[in-house]
Amino acid sequence: VLVDFYKQSNGELSWNRKWDLTQPIDTWFGIILNEEGCVECIDLDGQEGCSISVELGNMLTGFISPRLGELQSLKSLYLGNNRLSGIIPESIFRLPKIEAIDIFANEMIGPLPASVGQADSLLFLSLAGNNLSGTIPPEIGNLKLLVDLFLDNNRFIGPLPKSIGNATSLMRLRLHNNDLTGDVPEEIGNLVNLINLNIAENELDGTIPPEIGNLVVLEDLILSNNKLTAEIPQEIGQCTALKRIRINDNELIGPLPKSIGNLTKLELLFANDNKLSGVIPTEIGGCIMLADLRLNNNQLGGEIPSSLRNLENLRKLNISNNNIIGPLPKSIGTRLLKLQELMVHDNQISGPIPPEFCELPSLRSFHAYNNNIIGPLPGSILQLERLSQLLLYNNKIDGSIPPELGLMESLYILDLSSNFFSGCFPETLLLKCEAEFNFENNHQLPWEGLFEEYCSDKLQIGARCSTSPDIDGETIQEDCSCQRVVCTPTSIITDAFICNNEILSINGLEISKAGQYVDSLTNNGGCDSIITINVAKLELEIETQNTTCANESTGTALVSTNWDGLFDFLITDENNQIILEGTQSRSLPVLEDILEEGTYQLFIDEANMGCTIDTSFIIGSDFKPSEPTYLNEVKCPGESLTINGESFDENHNEGVVNLSTINGCDSTVFVQLTYINLEINTNDVGCEGDLTGYISGEFNLSNNYSYHI
Repeated sequence: VLVDFYKQSNGELSWNRKWDLTQPIDTWFGIILNEEGCVECIDLDGQEGCSISVELGNMLTGFISPRLGELQSLKSLYLGNNRLSGIIPESIFRLPKIEAIDIFANEMIGPLPASVGQADSLLFLSLAGNNLSGTIPPEIGNLKLLVDLFLDNNRFIGPLPKSIGNATSLMRLRLHNNDLTGDVPEEIGNLVNLINLNIAENELDGTIPPEIGNLVVLEDLILSNNKLTAEIPQEIGQCTALKRIRINDNELIGPLPKSIGNLTKLELLFANDNKLSGVIPTEIGGCIMLADLRLNNNQLGGEIPSSLRNLENLRKLNISNNNIIGPLPKSIGTRLLKLQELMVHDNQISGPIPPEFCELPSLRSFHAYNNNIIGPLPGSILQLERLSQLLLYNNKIDGSIPPELGLMESLYILDLSSNFFSGCFPETLLLKCEAEFNFENNHQLPWEGLFEEYCSDKLQIGARCSTSPDIDGETIQEDCSCQRVVCTPTSIITDAFICNNEILSINGLEISKAGQYVDSLTNNGGCDSIITINVAKLELEIETQNTTCANESTGTALVSTNWDGLFDFLITDENNQIILEGTQSRSLPVLEDILEEGTYQLFIDEANMGCTIDTSFIIGSDFKPSEPTYLNEVKCPGESLTINGESFDENHNEGVVNLSTINGCDSTVFVQLTYINLEINTNDVGCEGDLTGYISGEFNLSNNYSYHI
């Protein structure tokens, strides 16, 4: 049987600690035999000893062999924290002596077999953390000796069978994180030995049965994240052993029962995110061991009961997002010395923050935003040495910002926005420019409370405070008050001078041309002044005239300015040769008929205003030289050619002739004459009367020709 199990679960392939099948069984990892040598325990959850382990298993894969049902002496089967898959064999529930089955955290699928009801000796059953589906079989109620039933984190559906009430030995029942529906059966009240009940994170949509009050030894009641309706039964107050109640994230209505005050051992109460109404019962002060109370996101009203002062072990209190009214009780600050988190935001709390709140030595987070709290903020807040978050935005707190806030080393998140603070930012806040501090929308603070402006070293005195259209021109005065200054219109006339290519910027206005400009300026007090600016500009004008023909020095340039001051000027050509230099007023001399075609550089230094001009101008040519003419002709001996009075013949057959065009510019003609030359050679006859004489001839041309002799 064990060899078959070894093979089915891929022992040779995947197990971390393998079996040597050639050795005795009692040497195999995880196998424990009884005195008769029969298998009594299989423990392959990662740690030997035949006990439940939280180790990482032994890397079992594959399937659970149904033949394990043949091990008639098997009492314990521990296969948790492996990767077994497939269905759970029915045979293991028919083992006559089986007491513990743990297949926690594997990959098992399929239903829980109805044969589970035959394991009447079973004390412990954990199938949590698999992919089991289907309904929980009613045969589960046959397990009269079962103490622990863990079926959580699977995919079970349907109702919780009423027969569960027959398993009266149950002490721990965990069914959370499934898809169970329907009611919490009233038969649950039969499980009088139950210590832990966890049916959270399902789809239960019924009520909490009053029979819950029968569970007098129950310590953990966890029904959160369902769809439970109706009221919390008064009978819950009979469960006097309760330490933890989690009924949050349901649709429970009605009041929190007064019987809750009977739970003197209660340490945690999560009833948040429901539809509870009424007031917080005064009797809650009887829960003297309560450390974490969460009633937020309900519809509770009334005032915060003063009986909360009895909860001296309270560390976290969250009653936010309700309809709580009235003041914050002073007794919270004098008695709840272990309080670390106080969440009362999104209510209708009124009155000031009691100075006694500054005596909470353990307080780390205080959220009271979106209320009607008035001010001022106590300066003794410095005593909250551990406070890291203080959120009081959207209240009616007034007065000045306590300088002590900047000296609180632990305080990193502070939001006092949308209140009525006034005055200046205290210098101590410069120590908190890197923290998340927010004072926005306080209309009596500099810049309406923009802390970034203060941290950027801007002056507070004279800064705008209110920017409301109904309150025009209010600024921070020398005494840090925010007042409106009565303005007297002021007119200013000024002259300005700009150089060429220079831009004058005044109050966002960019000026690049000469002229008169009118603008308004606003001083620190918010008063406008009318300013008229007469702008003069050093301007330069260059007029040029091209040369008549190329390569002539007939170009002209006239340089003039609009300024009467003295100028040092210098004009150079493309080779940096100085054409003209000197000192002149207003207009420079005309450079007439002395410039050739090309680019010239002009540098002017204006002494009075300190302007310099470095520019260039171009002298072109009206008429470019025409392309040269190449005259190549063939002449017969004795012929000649005359061009512009110059004759060409056999003795003077090439040369260059310059001609003037119609616009008076020169044009060049290259002349090349070639004369025909015939050379005739003769050869006499050998004897008189012979026909042996001949002639030969050669032209200096390669052209074709005809001949006649």
